Amino acid sequence: MSMTDRFLAKLQALMLCLRHGSAAAAVLFPVLAMSLSAAMPAAAQDVQFSGDVEMLLGQAFPYTEEPWNTVAALLKANGALDVFANEYTVHLSGGLVLDALHSQSTDDKLALTDDDGYVLARIKEAYLDYNGDQWSVRAGRQISAWGKADGLTVTDILCPKDMSSLFASDYSDSSLGIDALRVSLNLTSFVCDAYWIPTFTPNTLPLAKGNPLRKILLPSSVSANGYTLDIRLGELEKPEPSLKNMEYAIKAAAYLPFADFSVYGFYGWDDTPVMNYTLLYLDRDGNSLDLSNPMNYLRIAGYGLKVGGEYKQMGMIGADAAIPAGPVTLRLEGAFFPMRHFATTAESQLTAMFQGKRAKTSVQRNQLTALAGIDWMPGGWTVTAQYYLDIVFGDLGLVDREQAFQHKTTLSVSRSFFGGNLEVSLQGLLGLNDFDSAIMPSVKYALSDQISLSLGGNFFIPGPDKDGEYGAYKDLSCLTFSGKFSF
Repeated sequence: MSMTDRFLAKLQALMLCLRHGSAAAAVLFPVLAMSLSAAMPAAAQDVQFSGDVEMLLGQAFPYTEEPWNTVAALLKANGALDVFANEYTVHLSGGLVLDALHSQSTDDKLALTDDDGYVLARIKEAYLDYNGDQWSVRAGRQISAWGKADGLTVTDILCPKDMSSLFASDYSDSSLGIDALRVSLNLTSFVCDAYWIPTFTPNTLPLAKGNPLRKILLPSSVSANGYTLDIRLGELEKPEPSLKNMEYAIKAAAYLPFADFSVYGFYGWDDTPVMNYTLLYLDRDGNSLDLSNPMNYLRIAGYGLKVGGEYKQMGMIGADAAIPAGPVTLRLEGAFFPMRHFATTAESQLTAMFQGKRAKTSVQRNQLTALAGIDWMPGGWTVTAQYYLDIVFGDLGLVDREQAFQHKTTLSVSRSFFGGNLEVSLQGLLGLNDFDSAIMPSVKYALSDQISLSLGGNFFIPGPDKDGEYGAYKDLSCLTFSGKFSF
C-alpha cells in the first residue's frame, strides 16, 4: 500500500468515526491522529504533534438575574498533527468539548454533537499543502483570517464563526473551517490567494436548549396586532449543494517597506440566516394543527409562531492597510456589501399574515462597514484602540434594525511581568448609539511552559435608555476561571 493510500485509509477511519460514533469517537481522535504519522514513510522529514487541555468555569455575578449561577462549565481538548515531506504538508486538527450545561449545538458537516449537547467533537482543519517556489496549493478544510481588525468583523467573512459561546479563547477557537481549494501566487512582496468553496458552511448559532445565549437570539414570545404568540424553533434552510451555489473568493496583498495593503473579493452565502416567521394554529393541548384538513378549523384554540431561517447570497469587496508611523501603527479597513439581504421585523411579517398577505421576509440594502485602529507599545505596554462603523443605506421601514448608522469603539491594554510569566490585560467595548459597554479584565499566570491559570471577568453594562448590543448580555456578566495544559 502506498503512502497516499495509507494516509487516506486512516483519514477515512477518522471521518467515519465522527459521522457514526458518539463520545467514544471523539476520544479516539488523538489516537487516530498519531496513527496517521505512522502511515507516512520514513522519508518524511518531520512529524509534529501538539495540543492542549483546558478547563473553564464561569459564575454569574451577584447582581444578575440568577446570581452565582454557572454560565459556563467546559472541558476542552485540542490536538494538531503536522507531517512535513519536502514541499508537502499534511495538517489535521480537531477538538473535543464536554459541556456540563448541555449548550453545544452545531450544523458543521465535520462535527458531531450528541443528542443532549453534552459532547461535541469537531475536525477544525484537515488539508494537504503544496508549497513551491512561486505557487502553492491547499486543499481541504482550512481556516483563513482576513483583515486587520482586532476582535471585530469588517472584511473577515470568509470563514464562519462559532457564535454559540461567549468564551472563545482565540481566533481558531471561534472560527470554523471551510472546505475549499486555495491556489496562491507568492512573489517577493506580493501574494494572491484564490479560493474555490464548493460547499457552504454557516455560523454555529446558540440554539441548544441549555445555552444561556439562546433567549437573546430567540425570545420566548412576540406581540403583534394585540396577540402575544409563543415562539417555537423551526428549520434553517441551507442552500443545496450545486454548481450555482458554490462560493468564490480572492485576496491580493502587497507587503511594502512603508505599509502593508490587501484587497478582498467574495461572492457566496451570508453565514447568518435571515429569520422568517410562520403562524401556527394550535389545539387546546398546544399541538400544531394541519389546516389542509378543513375539520381542524373547528379545533383552533390559539396561535403560536414558528421561527425559521433562510441563507441568502451576498457579495463583498474590501480593503485594508497597516501603516507604521514612528512608535505607532495605524490600521485601516473597510468593506462594501452591495444589496445585502436584511431580515424584516417579526411584527411586520405577523401583520401581513393576519391580513392574509404574503409576508416579506427580507429586503436588500447596500451596507458599508469600516474601521480605524491604532497600536502603541510604550515601555512594555501594548495599547490598541479602534473605531468601527456600520452603515445601511436606504429606507429601514421594514428592516429588523433600529438605526441605519451604528458605531462603537474598543480599547485594549496589556502588559507582561516577571519575565512574561504574568500577563495582565483589560479590554473594553463601548457602543456609541446606546452607550452600552462590555469590560473584560483578566490575569494570566504561567506556572510552567505547559501549565497556565487565568482569572477574568465579563461585565456587560446596559445603556441609560436601552440595553444595546452588549447590555443584552447583562445577566451573563460573570467571573471566569480557567486552567490550561499545553503539550
